[in-house]
Amino acid sequence: MLAGFAIALPLSITAAETLLFLLLAWWLVGIRRRWRAVAADPLWWPVAVFVLAAGASVLWSVRPEATAQRMHRLLIPLAIFAVGAVISEGGRARASSRARAVAGWFVLSCCARGVYDIFRVSRAVSGGADLYTLGNMRDPQMYMAALGMVLAVAPMTGWRGWRPFLACAGGVLALGILLHFKRGVWASVFIAAGWLGLRTHRWRMILALIVMVGVTLAIPTIRGRLLQLADVQLESAGGRRALWQDVAPVLLKQYPWGMGWCAVTHEDLAAHTPYLQPNLNHLHNNLLQIALETGWLGLGGWLVWMGVACVSLYRLSASDGDACDQGVALGVWVGFTGLLLNGMVEYNFGDTEVLMLYTLLLGLASGLGVRSSEFGVGSSELGVRSCEL
Repeated sequence: MLAGFAIALPLSITAAETLLFLLLAWWLVGIRRRWRAVAADPLWWPVAVFVLAAGASVLWSVRPEATAQRMHRLLIPLAIFAVGAVISEGGRARASSRARAVAGWFVLSCCARGVYDIFRVSRAVSGGADLYTLGNMRDPQMYMAALGMVLAVAPMTGWRGWRPFLACAGGVLALGILLHFKRGVWASVFIAAGWLGLRTHRWRMILALIVMVGVTLAIPTIRGRLLQLADVQLESAGGRRALWQDVAPVLLKQYPWGMGWCAVTHEDLAAHTPYLQPNLNHLHNNLLQIALETGWLGLGGWLVWMGVACVSLYRLSASDGDACDQGVALGVWVGFTGLLLNGMVEYNFGDTEVLMLYTLLLGLASGLGVRSSEFGVGSSELGVRSCEL
């Protein structure tokens, strides 16, 4: 089920969600014998607080029926511990191999989706379609997480025969990210990958990033998309400026306990600004939207959850141990950091597919050993040792 979920996530929301809920049911059946490990996971209490706060919002939701209909989505974060339980079952050696396998299946599936996107966009453009309208918010974030794993693991592989395949995968994923023309994802990838290069002292990676930026800026369509950033500041655009400047301050003050999980509508937002983009029903920012839906209590739980996850991933990726485990942990960190960065300009936590991606990444970390007893930071140099994939 876990392997199927990792494969299905970039391809089919229905298949991925079904497999994840089946996996969650398996975990709940045996939770008694796993409870000690769950309670020791530093992510457990922050996730539980957020889920309870969001679930309780149905009591004061402005649209309780809408909140109740979306309540099943609060089960998805709990699946972090189901993913971790599958990976860690049977000891550290099996956890290591399973984590690599799950990460590998996810990367491979993202590459398949990337190849499809390349042909899809090429065919549509040749038929006269507008290149800027062919992308979506979900897929490039999947590619970003997969690319993070490739960049983190590639320099650590002991079998150099893997290098060409990883380089090809990285190229497909990078091209897939570019073709969706999501500027927030571009910036998130650059910052997260640059951080990876600095942390692991891979100066060639940083140089390659700089060269890639220079090359892509030479492409007219890329420059054109970046120049459109000026339109974001226009009041007539009815986008982020209107949401952050006009709408959010009023509604957050009016609803300190939140409007209810998934209860916000376009009409709620449009009532507080002269013009808003059609059908827009969120604030294009994780922090603002979570505060608006679940109140300050829910936002506090979410911030603690994300903070604990960042600290845990950082320490796991820096601890002594198997180099491939370290590479997977670094890859998870890059993907997770990229999602958080992109969440400053997109409400990606509210997208079911991306929420499941959060679950997969943090579940991988949990399975590799993000436990309170294993928070010690090792002194080994990152990126020096090698591993066998």
